[in-house]
Amino acid sequence: MVRADLFDAMVAALERFGPHPGEPFGGVQLVLVGDLNQLPPVVADAEAEHIETVYGTPYVFSGAAFDREAFAVVELTTVFRQVGDTRLVNLLNAVREGELLDAARTELNERVVEGFEPPDGEFWLTLATTNRIVAARNTRMLERLPDAPRTFTARQTGEIDGFEIPADTELSLAAGAQVMMLSNDHAHRWVNGTLGHIVRLGEADGEPEAAVRLRDGRVITTGPHTWEITRPVARGGRLEHEVVGTFRQLPMKLAWAITIHKSQGQTLDRVVVDLTGGTFANGQLYVALSRCTSLEGLVLRRPVLPRNLKTDGRIRRFIASADVTAEDHGHVYIAALTVGKSGDRYRPRPVEIAMVTDDGDEVTTVVNPTSDLYRAQTDYGLTTRDVQLAPLLAEAWSALAPIAAGRVPVGHRIEETLGLIDFELKRNGIVARLPLGIELPESLITASDAEALRVPTALERARVVRDIVQRQHGAGEGLSPAGASAFPIQTQGRGYLLARSPGAGAVTEPSGFVVGGNLSPEDDPAQVLAELLTGAWGRVVDRDAVVIERVRGVEQHFDVQVLAEDVAAADDLDLPAILVPGARVCFTGTVVDAQGGRSTATGWRRSRRAAAWSRPRASPRPAPMCSSSPNAGPSPGRRRRPQRGASP
Repeated sequence: MVRADLFDAMVAALERFGPHPGEPFGGVQLVLVGDLNQLPPVVADAEAEHIETVYGTPYVFSGAAFDREAFAVVELTTVFRQVGDTRLVNLLNAVREGELLDAARTELNERVVEGFEPPDGEFWLTLATTNRIVAARNTRMLERLPDAPRTFTARQTGEIDGFEIPADTELSLAAGAQVMMLSNDHAHRWVNGTLGHIVRLGEADGEPEAAVRLRDGRVITTGPHTWEITRPVARGGRLEHEVVGTFRQLPMKLAWAITIHKSQGQTLDRVVVDLTGGTFANGQLYVALSRCTSLEGLVLRRPVLPRNLKTDGRIRRFIASADVTAEDHGHVYIAALTVGKSGDRYRPRPVEIAMVTDDGDEVTTVVNPTSDLYRAQTDYGLTTRDVQLAPLLAEAWSALAPIAAGRVPVGHRIEETLGLIDFELKRNGIVARLPLGIELPESLITASDAEALRVPTALERARVVRDIVQRQHGAGEGLSPAGASAFPIQTQGRGYLLARSPGAGAVTEPSGFVVGGNLSPEDDPAQVLAELLTGAWGRVVDRDAVVIERVRGVEQHFDVQVLAEDVAAADDLDLPAILVPGARVCFTGTVVDAQGGRSTATGWRRSRRAAAWSRPRASPRPAPMCSSSPNAGPSPGRRRRPQRGASP
């Protein structure tokens, strides 16, 4: 988890203030120990551009001071935490590499026990993805204890701005509460991360005191711990630390549940993994599962899904090779389905995008073009209902960007596709750095390939492009870049995706929603999705029972609230009252009758009893519009709520 810039700063400090200033690493021998496949370094949005520009990746191996030749790599192969449980070790290796295939995932999901509650008196630790889920469970368990909680307030002195508070400022405890110690005891009775149960709360010498029974049965007693806040200063050519503030509190926190980030380094006999809201960081699932010593001691609250397996190909390439460069991250095969036409001030808009990498990663999403869907239903099997809750491209892009990071785009008419993406992003106020792609050579496309490139889903088209390239060039080797460049490494912003249901055109399953982007350990993906869907709900015009039911399904699945409890379906349009003689309407798109015949009508008309049509007189006030088809085209003016099935 050491970030590239922190590594460089550490080396700079050693070479200036170490035992032998001026020598490499200040004359200090360094041993770097860790697992790059665990949780990555955290990069905030404000730092993303700097990390990308200066380092390329946030990982330690991208540091300017990191020399691969200076560090002999030794891979440790004996697993000690899960010694004797080869089934779990094999599953963890598959999760670690992001290759948990169907059979292995089915075996792992046999550990799912929905609604599981640990027996009283046993040390079970729930690992969750967000602080919100952790806090809710800890509060709920604390309220179940027979004794009323006592609250202990921390004492703070001096400067604390920018200091990460190590314990709760207001700490509520009660006898029986499960806690985690947050300090290293000078007498070596416990370390940061030790678990225990509160036996007694009291006072000693005017200070609060807590007796805690640890997992090994020992009972230890502790009072408040003081954390010193220091600032580095240089004196006489040496680096010293000056105390500028203090934070004093009982060194523990409630720990029926903790975040997966906090669990790194833990070894646990009994673990409950709660994937509510899904994973959002590379290696997050691997860290959670690998805390447990055996498969029998593992309980899942929800099944592991393919989208929970997040790994970073740059790490695999670093481990497997001697170098990681921006050009060595591979290719990403992109396909997009669009609706609309080109004009002076408008372009076709994406309605579905898919990306596939040569490492086997795939991601796809439906996109709300905020326009009529034209022939989307006929050509792609997508209707208005399918895009009602879908993200705008600007919202989806933050979630799509991580899979493309550092990769060179390849596709059929790729420059046209990237140009449409760029145009639509900018139309929504987003300026993104889009690379130059590699065009799929026409010479490689056979007649059957050309037919396959017309399939009605973006994901299948992206797979076809990948298959064509790999058939001719292996895993993309030998493709002439012709000045092509890669997508930016760092992701900015947060967004969500909405995939079609497997084997169907309609989008119906809550599990089709995926949150992505630059999420920190403090972000709650489920709550981020709720906030984004609140915005999507504001775009929904036809708020009928079906779309409300879909949102309610998402609320139940992710345990969030998007709609007010009293939201009800809108009344059906009173068409006879709207389509009266003299009303102006606009028919667009193509109507297919029961016999398969087609008729096209575009333009403004005035309704008459005999269904005769004539051009309306010019009017300074825009007329209302009523769409007759889910494939209707754009029209000027103010709109009334369209019929069910009509475009948004």
